Amino acid sequence: MTGHPPKSASLASPTETTLRRLAAERILVLDGAMGTMIQALGLDEEGFRGARFDAWNREVRGNNDLLILSRPDAVRAIHLAYFRAGADIVSTNTFSSTRIAQADYGMAAIAYELNAEGARLAREAARTAHDEDGRERFVAGAIGPTNRTASISPDVSNPVSAPSPSTNCASLIPSKCAGCSTAVSTRSSSRPFSTRSMPRPRSLP
Repeated sequence: MTGHPPKSASLASPTETTLRRLAAERILVLDGAMGTMIQALGLDEEGFRGARFDAWNREVRGNNDLLILSRPDAVRAIHLAYFRAGADIVSTNTFSSTRIAQADYGMAAIAYELNAEGARLAREAARTAHDEDGRERFVAGAIGPTNRTASISPDVSNPVSAPSPSTNCASLIPSKCAGCSTAVSTRSSSRPFSTRSMPRPRSLP
């Protein structure tokens, strides 16, 4: 196991304690790609919009995170498919749920909601899978990079602050990706536990 030293027993939550115990016993299986599973749905522009965003003034096809709000059943089903295929951990469908990335679609204002609902959907799938076979399941909050590069300030004494994923963190953490047999963690390029990603499940339930 790599990463930060474990917290003392008095500070660690029951979920974190369970996660660390399992990670010490075996390799934990992380879900596979979300994007390929969404592509397999074959959604068109109307499919991405759903009823709520039917009259949105910009094209939204390709905004995979938007499906959290427009097609929640589909997102939940993907998480559940990975759990049923053997995953111990699934990551939320929030890789691009930053205000900066969502601004391309004119949707910066719903970034918080995307993260909060994304965590809820993954937790629901974790509960369902746990109820089916009794195995502990966990959810990791996904925070991806923005689609903007930081500019260089012309004045070295007054540097420009780089954008941060604060909206993701502010909504994923209060949403408690950890609740009910799930564990809170932010999944970026680093992995704090020994994990193995899995291939795409053959089909959705």
